[in-house]
Amino acid sequence: MSVTSEDTRLLRVVEETAERLRESREDLRLLMVQEAAERLRLSRSKIYLLMEQGELEYCLIGRSRRIPVSEVERLIRECMVTNGASENGREAANAEP
Repeated sequence: MSVTSEDTRLLRVVEETAERLRESREDLRLLMVQEAAERLRLSRSKIYLLMEQGELEYCLIGRSRRIPVSEVERLIRECMVTNGASENGREAANAEP
């Protein structure tokens, strides 16, 4: 039995679909506050503060807070500092003109 170009195309579609499913499941994964704190290397108190300030979205299930993995990843992307910028993207206050 030989492999046709159609077989190859179908295999590629199946592999791409499987990858998208894996990614979507990870996006929907919820972390406990302690798990989010460990991933971000922050204290639990800081995580609660970020949630109260509206900087970190969460789900409330009963009395338990759960944080989507995608929200932790978003926070990391938004906090990245590049090219001499300081916190929140502002230029360093002591920079010379």
